[in-house]
Amino acid sequence: MATTRITPIHVNKPWGAAQTIKRTTDYILNPDKTEGGTLITAFECDADIVATDFMLARADYQFNTGRSQGENEVLAYHVRQAFKPGEIDAKKAHQLGYELAMELTKANHASAANNS
Repeated sequence: MATTRITPIHVNKPWGAAQTIKRTTDYILNPDKTEGGTLITAFECDADIVATDFMLARADYQFNTGRSQGENEVLAYHVRQAFKPGEIDAKKAHQLGYELAMELTKANHASAANNS
């Protein structure tokens, strides 16, 4: 049985929003954890430029609503699932992660998924 952790990603003050998102997505999409990128699936964004896509969506939101979230702004959520070693294979873990992302977002928000 998997354990699931949902972590809000806030702006890291020394880095700013763009660098926070870039560092976070680089960590999540690490080729060493995704079989060279074969276990990455993106929805409503391009996994190769996901940090840029997320920042554009943020700018679009701020422009269209005139609102800014201030210092407690959540830029994104990092959802992690962990399985016992040998419980399932990497492809099945990836599939379950993608299905969870779609369920949590009701397929209304961009996401990029890996299996770690």
